[in-house]
Amino acid sequence: MGEVLKVSGLNKHFALFPGPKVLVGCQDVHLVLGRGEFVGITGRSGSGKSTILKCIYRTYLPQSGHIWYDSARFGSLDLAKASERRIAHLRRQEIGYVSQFLSVLPRITAREIVESAMLDDGLDLPQVRQATEKLLAHFELDCSLWDVFPQTFSGGEKLRLNIARAMAKKPRLLLLDEPTASLDHESKARVKELLVKLKTEGTSLLGIFHDLEFMDGVCDRVLAMSAGRLTAQNLR
Repeated sequence: MGEVLKVSGLNKHFALFPGPKVLVGCQDVHLVLGRGEFVGITGRSGSGKSTILKCIYRTYLPQSGHIWYDSARFGSLDLAKASERRIAHLRRQEIGYVSQFLSVLPRITAREIVESAMLDDGLDLPQVRQATEKLLAHFELDCSLWDVFPQTFSGGEKLRLNIARAMAKKPRLLLLDEPTASLDHESKARVKELLVKLKTEGTSLLGIFHDLEFMDGVCDRVLAMSAGRLTAQNLR
């Protein structure tokens, strides 16, 4: 199968002010993700799960450790030490990130958000428009919302749009930070359907979940996290 991601000895902490207090994000994390594999991480809130994903995506810069990623463009690359230019390229072309929150420019419509993700891949506009509408319809975003600025969307609508944007790119590696947090049962089923499709097409996925039922039938392995450490290396 081969490895697309190998995390070793990862440590991240945060200095709290005022005073010399230090908050541990994650410590001595070791993790391997194979090509086309889906690994889930579960644990209590505050255990450090999101810190791992944000270090991989380089939202956070770790204090120590290595994050080896097998890039289609650059080959084996340590994301903990890669240049900002390379990280920007990987975010555009290879690594997707879905969080519970949607962060976009204030005057860009739902349709444009998804279209812009596909245009980065060099597809022509008619193809992009057709694929965008198919994705938005799949996630049951009412067509009356497609040309609206998403600041007015509900939490569930924003999350569905965020997932659609990430999936539009068909990334090599997809990071999922509670992607089903505010979704109803039917929306969760639609998310699961597309995640399985991405996986069969070769995308490797690493996700954080509290919804253990959602993980059934989609995750190849489930890891547990507590107090900043991965405490179990295979729960199923």
